Amino acid sequence: HSLFALHDLAGVILNRVLETTLSTADATIAVSHICRTNLILRANLDPQRVHVVPNAIDPSKFTPDPSKRPKERIRIVVVYRLVYRKG
Repeated sequence: HSLFALHDLAGVILNRVLETTLSTADATIAVSHICRTNLILRANLDPQRVHVVPNAIDPSKFTPDPSKRPKERIRIVVVYRLVYRKG
């Protein structure tokens, strides 16, 4: 979801920032299917490169195997609204 309309001034600026920022990303993660659709529309992204990963995980089912960690560093960028409830 977004607090900005698609075609008002703030929305147009936000869309341009998203498009510029995410245009070189190999993949983008959204936290829901609605957020994915919104992101694809706003940032003009290739839908094949936008994936949904819900916020929550079950730690009893997800335990990373340290031996499978890539040797090279990966870069993860997080974009969200900074509001009080997010800490």
